[in-house]
Amino acid sequence: MVGEKYDNADNFLVNTILLNFNLLHQQLVKVQMKWIGISDSRSMNVLVYYGITLNTANMAGSQFLNFFLLSVIELPSSWLGGYLVDKVGRRWTQVGFFFVSMTCCLTAAIGVTQSHLTLLVLISVFCAK
Repeated sequence: MVGEKYDNADNFLVNTILLNFNLLHQQLVKVQMKWIGISDSRSMNVLVYYGITLNTANMAGSQFLNFFLLSVIELPSSWLGGYLVDKVGRRWTQVGFFFVSMTCCLTAAIGVTQSHLTLLVLISVFCAK
């Protein structure tokens, strides 16, 4: 009788441990996937930001004026980002800015090959930053 109670308790504990292990494993996989997505988006953000900032020497016009203009554009963009985060939320603000940045970077990449699209390239670079 006593041995049967110990066997039942032992089986209960083993099943509980296995169930908790499976749930923990599922949660760990979810956290890993979120971490990969966040690190990918942060990496792309850094590559675009520093790629545009350090590439001012290759843009048409004065290197110093281009760098100054790219630095000045950061203040209004920071204010706009903060305002949109308060009104819309962090997730959709980030999605929107990533989409605008992607579109402007593609436009700038295409416009660089055409010499008559210098103004379009400058506007695209300013919007991407």
